[in-house]
Amino acid sequence: MNQKIFETQQRADELLREALAIWRKSVQNDFLEGIEDDPIFSLLMLATAYQENRFDSELEHLKTEVLDEYVQTLLPYGMKHAIPATAVVETALQEDVAQLKVDADMVFTMGDTAITFMPLLKTRAVNLSVASIIRMDGKRWKVMLKSNHPFTELSGFSFAIKNVSYHSVTVSLKGKQLSLVKPWQYADLPLNDYFSVDSMLYNRQQVFNASSMAFDLFARQNVRLYCIHPCKLTDYVKEETRQLDLVFEFSGISDDFMFGKQQLALNTVLLVNARLDSATLSTQNPIYRVENGQLLHLIRPQEEELFREVQVNVRKVAADRFNAYGLLKLLRYLIDKYDTDYYAFQHIKGWKGDATMAGLRNSWQHIWEKVKDGENVQSGVYLMLQQRQGVNKENISLKTSFLTTDGSKVNESLNINTAFGTAYGFDNAQIRQIAPPLGGCDEVGENDAVENLTRYYVTTQDRIVTPADIKMFCINELSTRYGIGKNLVNDIRIDRRLRRTPHCCYEIVVDIHLADNPFVNRSFASRIPQVEVLLCKMIEVRSANIYPVQINILIDK
Repeated sequence: MNQKIFETQQRADELLREALAIWRKSVQNDFLEGIEDDPIFSLLMLATAYQENRFDSELEHLKTEVLDEYVQTLLPYGMKHAIPATAVVETALQEDVAQLKVDADMVFTMGDTAITFMPLLKTRAVNLSVASIIRMDGKRWKVMLKSNHPFTELSGFSFAIKNVSYHSVTVSLKGKQLSLVKPWQYADLPLNDYFSVDSMLYNRQQVFNASSMAFDLFARQNVRLYCIHPCKLTDYVKEETRQLDLVFEFSGISDDFMFGKQQLALNTVLLVNARLDSATLSTQNPIYRVENGQLLHLIRPQEEELFREVQVNVRKVAADRFNAYGLLKLLRYLIDKYDTDYYAFQHIKGWKGDATMAGLRNSWQHIWEKVKDGENVQSGVYLMLQQRQGVNKENISLKTSFLTTDGSKVNESLNINTAFGTAYGFDNAQIRQIAPPLGGCDEVGENDAVENLTRYYVTTQDRIVTPADIKMFCINELSTRYGIGKNLVNDIRIDRRLRRTPHCCYEIVVDIHLADNPFVNRSFASRIPQVEVLLCKMIEVRSANIYPVQINILIDK
């Protein structure tokens, strides 16, 4: 404060000297003799300095607000949203249930609380139990599974191996290997509909560079969970059966490696603390505040509900963003500026002077009486309906679905002994955790944390590291650049193989299989060589040229 007073006094002395230097050049400078000692004139210069200092302070405050707003715009909400808690459970079906689809619509309740979880992966639970596990040799075990119901389907069946002291495992049935989705093959994970690639791409269209959370949640839990690729059991077993003899072959194990009933968990489910919520945005109500939990991401609506001309913005705003009191104070400030800058308005043609300002003051007082007793809008995360220019703004109504989480609220009740239950199909008495759960985190709010996230986002938001990143990048580029939607992409396989060149090294091979579609054949087939080169170079740049990349685009005939 003393420094501010000293600077203001210095500025007043400078203004006084400048004014005297100008006036003494005039023809009537004799009348100004001794004016520098006049206390009234000194007080006038001091008031002028204070007014200039006030303007400088307001300008600095405006700069700070603009920079803060820029930081919030630069850092998308997807980089600072809450992180849901996760848990891995082993389940068993009720005796009268042969099999059950496990998807996002299945709700698991945590203990005696009202906190709910949903499966991250879309799998199939089969009424199987481990009858015996017999060691065949140094690296193979025979696992006998039995059931009270005949079954002919194993697609999507999931299991986990608790003993992690091995490199990899293969599972064979009748001498034929089953195709497995392994824990490190993120690109092939059977994510549920709410965490699917469609929802990821929809979020990237609606929200500025939304992040893909599902892969991070799976990697964060770090459990050896396997799923069986879609297959026909009749290719291995010719008729319905109640018993399966599987051979587990491990590699990279030691002599004391143990694999028994306690190390094999069937019908494994990775649970995420997330729930589905929805809101209707319309022309009459274009803003909705997320109140029930903390927002994770939007859910892609059905085809008939998509509005291509309408965008949903996700913004975290402070309480004064929609605060009527703040707006009224700003209006009052502008009215008060008229009293000090009266002559600035006199050059306006037709200006009525005080009568106009008196009417504006009366209007302000009327608005103030209306809103002073109203409810103040709270800060939080808002969904906002944004329409493009030229679009008919009447009768627009968009039902928006989204996922929310409880964040760190669940951490007090979540531990390795926490029980989970569900309403249908599963035997709740046999649902138990097989790995330590990971607690949730709330939204990032501290300034230092937000700044660190901003730096991390600027340097890494366009990087490709994992095969899942490559798959997402290819799907996104094909959709946005060439109009090849995900429904036209049959499969994307990413492999790493040894390159047969004089300089031996590994290379990343990406095989993109497209559907035999008239649009693909007519508009895209002739451009495949150019697209392969373009995608290859874009991936190499974004992966820091660690490995050479080869892109193969094939149309399945």
